[in-house]
Amino acid sequence: MPTKLITDHHIPHAIIEIVEASKKELDLVSPFWNWKHLARQVASAAKRKVSIRVYLRLEQTNEDFYNNLIVDLLDIGAKVYEVPGLHAKICRNESLAIVGSMNLLASSATASYEAATIVDEVQVLGDIKKYISHLTDIGQQSKRSFLGKIVEKLENALPEQPGFCMRCNIEIPFNPLMPLCGEHYQSWLKYKNRNYKEKYCHDCGKSAITSFNKPVCIDCYKVSRPTGFENQTT
Repeated sequence: MPTKLITDHHIPHAIIEIVEASKKELDLVSPFWNWKHLARQVASAAKRKVSIRVYLRLEQTNEDFYNNLIVDLLDIGAKVYEVPGLHAKICRNESLAIVGSMNLLASSATASYEAATIVDEVQVLGDIKKYISHLTDIGQQSKRSFLGKIVEKLENALPEQPGFCMRCNIEIPFNPLMPLCGEHYQSWLKYKNRNYKEKYCHDCGKSAITSFNKPVCIDCYKVSRPTGFENQTT
């Protein structure tokens, strides 16, 4: 299609179409992100083995939400860059891009007056890709992990919060860095396989497939994650 201007409610539809059409690459640049429908489409792209990069503003007022969002993006295999002072809004795949005013927010998609340009010209797409590479250079790549989020819970937990051994389910202190009882931890030390499948959630004690790398069940992990990725399995 030729380069053209789109406005208002046409923009979110075009963004979703770019995500759905991505086959190799997907870049999403926006200071702010809170759009569950988009999150589901990005998770679907990850399942198609699309290489995903996400760029967010480093400074956030809703820090808890964005910490959860970043962990979710990392869990599906996306690379996340936190860019200080970011104001640009870009969505691109390997053959098409949108550059405009709309943040990746559900509120912007439904209640804001916005404008954007759809680009498919090879030279301009190349210029956009170079600019995104510049954001990669100046951004801070996030390395937060599933375990890191659980450790945050530990740091904020009451001193006597109970947990459960992932192997025998006896009650032990909640500590995601030590989610086994003393006896079974000694057995685990023989091989130190952090991905070895255990039987119980360290947090709630219910039957679940867990491991040293992921010591809690998906339900416990989801408790404070309203980011749009809740129904995705990766």
